[in-house]
Amino acid sequence: MSDLFNKDLSRGRTAYVDLVERKRKLYIPFSLNIYIVVIPILLCIVYVIYIVSGSLYPLLLGFTITYIFTLIYAGKHYGFFSLYCVFLYTSIFFIYSVLFAETLFPFLNYDFLSIRWPKGITFTADIGAKFIVASFIEIYLMHVFYCIRISKQKKKARIKRKSIPLLIQIGEIMMGIFFIPALVKTYLQVRYVILHGYMSIFTNGFSNIEYPFWVSGANLGLTAGYCVCLAGNPSKEQFKKISLLYIAISLLSAIRGQRGNVISLIIICIYWYRKKYDVNIKIRKYVLVGLILIVLIVALDTARMGYGGNNSNSTSNISPIVDTLIKQSRSRVVPMLVMEGDLQYRHYPFVFSPLLTPYYALKYGYGQTDEIARNTNDISNVTMYNISQSAYINGNGFGGSFLAEAYDLGGYFGVAIFSFLLAQILAICDGSNLDVRSKYIPLLFQFLLNLPMLPRNRLFGFMNSYLAIGLTYLVLFIVSLTPKKHRDI
Repeated sequence: MSDLFNKDLSRGRTAYVDLVERKRKLYIPFSLNIYIVVIPILLCIVYVIYIVSGSLYPLLLGFTITYIFTLIYAGKHYGFFSLYCVFLYTSIFFIYSVLFAETLFPFLNYDFLSIRWPKGITFTADIGAKFIVASFIEIYLMHVFYCIRISKQKKKARIKRKSIPLLIQIGEIMMGIFFIPALVKTYLQVRYVILHGYMSIFTNGFSNIEYPFWVSGANLGLTAGYCVCLAGNPSKEQFKKISLLYIAISLLSAIRGQRGNVISLIIICIYWYRKKYDVNIKIRKYVLVGLILIVLIVALDTARMGYGGNNSNSTSNISPIVDTLIKQSRSRVVPMLVMEGDLQYRHYPFVFSPLLTPYYALKYGYGQTDEIARNTNDISNVTMYNISQSAYINGNGFGGSFLAEAYDLGGYFGVAIFSFLLAQILAICDGSNLDVRSKYIPLLFQFLLNLPMLPRNRLFGFMNSYLAIGLTYLVLFIVSLTPKKHRDI
């Protein structure tokens, strides 16, 4: 009888523990509960006021309040240098700075519905409202899904994987072989851009350079070597050494005027270093890096406007920093063009185009040509070509847009789906120490490099590095054929 009683008691305790565990997993912090309830109500209120008054300002104000609160919440709970916060920062830089300026400083006559370059365009208030509502949905759902996922992610045990010396050695050899050729090739390109102008990058001007034969594939080999090293799970000191080498080439390349690549690389290398090696970086160092990046952005933006004997195209009397922010936020044009609809040469959902990058490159080549704009279905090419064919042919562009791809795929529903997917990816990375299996590391690193630019880039934009990714996995495959004692892939 006592045994039966003990069994019943044991089953009761197990059931109770299971119930408590389920409740714990479903627990949502009170502050997030408030966020979940209040933000949709705020959106409804400001949207009704917009309908009644015809003014977009209530929508702008509601979105600005939501964004600021979301950023503070994310920084306080998950760290101001989490991937999630990085995405929020760069979204401000590339998309929302003019919206916030118009909201906070209405007397300065900012207008996010209008652009003057490359020609005057003014969107209707309806398109502006769609853009703000889509942005509301993206930020709101990303925050909710991220917070829920990362609360579960942090409860999981973190895996520590061993280094693979063979991969690290091969990667270092590759970087050593290709470093000098990459340095020379990059120098020749920088010199060409300084002489012929920044837009020569996009009009396939580099094909006019007479390269020494021994620099062919140098940047490709250097990138692949770096990714092979990462796949080998290097020590902290090894990571610092190879990263500084790789960043040095990227910094030289940035003098051409393409700032996004080097800024993304610096941000992701710092993030990788902190997460992978559990390094506690003090806030003053983050502030220092932030200031350096701001100076770098403004300096490169100012310098590249003088390339090719041109003068700066700034038409503003305000500070260079504010001027740069205003110009960068032109990328908001891309989602608004998609929302306006009827884009010529849009053949299928934009999001899938980067997956066909190898095919398009083989068939149509590189640069900005009529043939590429009409056939490749690339969102940055199509939108700029629809605005001004002459400006596009001359190398100008607004970039892509994560938000535009999402809306293009399924309207507000597409935005919700994309927000969910991105939130899951960010939470998985932020809640881990990035110790995934070696065969996943190169692809993960390339995706993360794409992340800071994602607000004005494509979800699968990292596929532009398909040659480096392919070469990396070729090396990993060859190493996987060696005796098991030499590797663990």
